Parts: sequence; C-alpha cells; structure tokens
Amino acid sequence: MQFSDKILVILIKQGNTKAFSLFFDRYHRKLYHFSFSILKSKEEAEEVVQEVFARIWEQRDQLDDNISWGAYLYKSTRNASLNILRKKINARYYADFVLNNQNTDDNNLSSGSDHDELNLIYENAIKKIPEKRRQVFLLSREEGLSHKEIAQKLNISLNTVETQIRRALEFLREKLAEFRSGK
Repeated sequence: MQFSDKILVILIKQGNTKAFSLFFDRYHRKLYHFSFSILKSKEEAEEVVQEVFARIWEQRDQLDDNISWGAYLYKSTRNASLNILRKKINARYYADFVLNNQNTDDNNLSSGSDHDELNLIYENAIKKIPEKRRQVFLLSREEGLSHKEIAQKLNISLNTVETQIRRALEFLREKLAEFRSGK
C-alpha cells in the first residue's frame, strides 16, 4: 500500500521513522538528479539532498501536511544547490577582485594560503556585521531566500531587507578594499 505525502507527513510529525524512510525513498533519487543537474557534482548533490531531509526531520513538529510536498522539496533542493553555487561564485569573485585590483608593487596572490587568508577575512567581516543585518544577509546569500521570503520570515518590510543587504555588501566591499590596500 502506498501512502500519500499528506499521510506520511502526518506520521513524520508524530516521529514515525518508517514514514520518514518511505518519504525519503520516494523523493531521494529525483531530488538527487535535480541537484546534480545544477551542481554537476555527485558528492554535493548527495549532500544537498541529505541536508533537505535532515531539516525536515529536525523541524518535523512544524511541518504543514496541507502543502504540495513535491513542489516544496524541489524548491528546497534548488535553493540549497544554488547556495552552494553562490558560495563558490562568491569565493571566486572575491579572489578575482583581489587579484585584479592589486597594485603593481603589491604581492600577487599566488598561493593557496592567500586564498585561505581572503576567506578568513571574509568570514571575520561577516562576524562583524550587526546581528540583524548579518541574519538578513545570510538568509539571502547562504540559504538562498528571496528578499520577499526574508521579509516574511523575519516579519520586516521588503525595503528593510534590501537596505540591510545593501549595507552588508558595502561593509564587505570596504573590508576587501582594506585587505587589498594592506591595512
């Protein structure tokens, strides 16, 4: 007998691990292929799918059994996959920024340790962003939420979301410029 997604989610909300296993088996392969089509990496695609299902299990008591779970899972998988791409692009962007904006008398970033240093500066800069602004920025950049989704999730205006992200990006650019100038 095959249970509907709604029945499985109701059972998952009650902590039923067999229902969770059935739900996982129903969607795992499709979501993996979907994520792989975005990431082109078996390991990252598998990691994304595991993350999506881990989040469902961790938040099982808050699940809504009246939504389209297929659509929800694909959207979650897409967002998590895009977050991984975004992180890769951001890391490349920052490295390229530094490489392309070096003064001729500056040392070139030619070693992996320079890239590591740049990542450390980025991570430290993120930590220095005021808490609410950092939360908005990370929801956008790391969780892949749209500005509208962030506004709804945090119960703030869309304009506030846009302002906070703009200010976070300005701060990060400033920190990268300081790194470039050797401060």
